[in-house]
Amino acid sequence: MKDVLAHISLWERLCAGWLEAVARGETPDRPEVADVDATNAHGQAASKDAPLADVLAESSRTCRAILAAVAALSEDDLADEQRFGWPTWQLVRANSDEHYREHIDQITAWRRGVRG
Repeated sequence: MKDVLAHISLWERLCAGWLEAVARGETPDRPEVADVDATNAHGQAASKDAPLADVLAESSRTCRAILAAVAALSEDDLADEQRFGWPTWQLVRANSDEHYREHIDQITAWRRGVRG
């Protein structure tokens, strides 16, 4: 479960950075999207030895960061399809709530094991 949370946090952190760039009127480079597998592998290696408490704290931070970044954007920014090739709000969903859904089976299995 720690690895799943670290993985989701990685993408939330990246997305928050992209959104912060949008708020500054920039279009961010996103080289990590060109090679998702390499980005995931690098993220997994970086968090492999992190204590669970650190991963949980980072998960909370990245969740707050993405919420703050979204709050800083206008409705026009969120609806803009030009910057990323699809609406910015969809980029947010893909890297937040939809990402949790993508890993829901792993999360559910972990919760069942913990709660017995």
